[in-house]
Amino acid sequence: MNLIIFLDTDQISLFKEENEKVSLISDNYLYFFFDTKKDKIMYNVNYKIFTIEEKDYFYGDILSKIQNDEKIIIDENSYNPDFFISELLNTELKNLSFDNHLISFSNNISQQLSEILTKFFMEKFNNVSVIENFTSLAVKNYLKSNQIFSAQKDIFILSVSQSKLISVQAEFDGSNISLITNDVIGDIAFYPYGYELAKKIYTDIKRIYKPNSDQSDICNTNFIYWRINNKAEKIINTPKEHVSVSTRLLNDNKRYVVNIKPNEIKISTKVFLKSFIEKLVSQANVNKNARLILIGDFFNNKLIFNELEGNFKNLNKLDFESVFETRNSDFEAEIDEYSTMFLSEDERLGTEETNNFQKATTLDLNLLQIGMQIKLTNYDSGAGKGYSNQHLEYLGDNKFVVIESTRSLKTGDIAVAEENIWHQGIKIIFRIQRGGKDYGRFQTREIQSIEYSE
Repeated sequence: MNLIIFLDTDQISLFKEENEKVSLISDNYLYFFFDTKKDKIMYNVNYKIFTIEEKDYFYGDILSKIQNDEKIIIDENSYNPDFFISELLNTELKNLSFDNHLISFSNNISQQLSEILTKFFMEKFNNVSVIENFTSLAVKNYLKSNQIFSAQKDIFILSVSQSKLISVQAEFDGSNISLITNDVIGDIAFYPYGYELAKKIYTDIKRIYKPNSDQSDICNTNFIYWRINNKAEKIINTPKEHVSVSTRLLNDNKRYVVNIKPNEIKISTKVFLKSFIEKLVSQANVNKNARLILIGDFFNNKLIFNELEGNFKNLNKLDFESVFETRNSDFEAEIDEYSTMFLSEDERLGTEETNNFQKATTLDLNLLQIGMQIKLTNYDSGAGKGYSNQHLEYLGDNKFVVIESTRSLKTGDIAVAEENIWHQGIKIIFRIQRGGKDYGRFQTREIQSIEYSE
């Protein structure tokens, strides 16, 4: 059994690997509390607000402290910051034993820090090795899962680190993956309702009370966000026209009370989401036809995911386990899509299968019977494109199982059609499920012919 450790700037995730199957042990955020009474280290994302306020015995930015060799003084005792990571590992792994210890760093971890952390892990464990950074592994997983073997340029990976959105552009030349750019977008990676609520509260506090704060507007807004984040959903969905909210500012003990109109926050959230998309396009150069890979819990938020889905044609959300499971697999040779234009001997003699197929110019899914089979022939005149085929069996409710495909789909994939009426000249979009997991959307080339079984 192997241990896989994933490290980002404020997160450490632990996985076990048995017989090439990867499963999560724990997902932890690097915000710590030192309980001096019990002489015990505790860690939780909810401690972040206390680290922002620099409360006694609460500690954040542990990896930065490790990189800078910054000692932590607790009641006149001096600790190396890697002590916190070590205690976390001891707690989470308990008595588990591993043959190998594999480390994967986020693309946000600098080379210098990765070398320091690797040395730390080698001192703590035996048989330690560093595998590819997680962003490269995610691109590899996406390409292989979608059976993409030809060169690709517009691949973008979105993740969140320390409340900032990270956009990495990658390219694939058919055998190697290159990470081209790494863009950071601030003031966006927040729960939309919560952040808009925090902005409104802070704006009203400034307008009404004119506080003499020594903190920037961004710092105060973020501080309020982390204070009210867990309550935002309840405030926004209250049936009341007005809600009174009491809070304070960073490094300020005075309480401020403001009245909030939940409906106004819902409207401003729509602006927030629009700005989110605009920043992706303008600051990170993510075009709307790009292959967009989403990584992390942030994209579980329906507001964020739905906004991305409504603006980008090729959206894919990956889980850590599947990414690590495909890390050792090799890319296959590129499939010749034109090979499907030539008939085998069985096909020429008509012995390929016993089903009789009829041609149709239009197909209404509402009229199909479960078990009927559909054959699609598609064409794209673009360079390196040409003809492609899909052979599907109908399962009901716009859902098909893939029998055969000459493009990205695999036999056994479940394809859910977004359109009920198919006809020549259009492209069909399917939502693809593979092995019980959502693999995003697949678009056919332009339909040339439709056949259905009797």
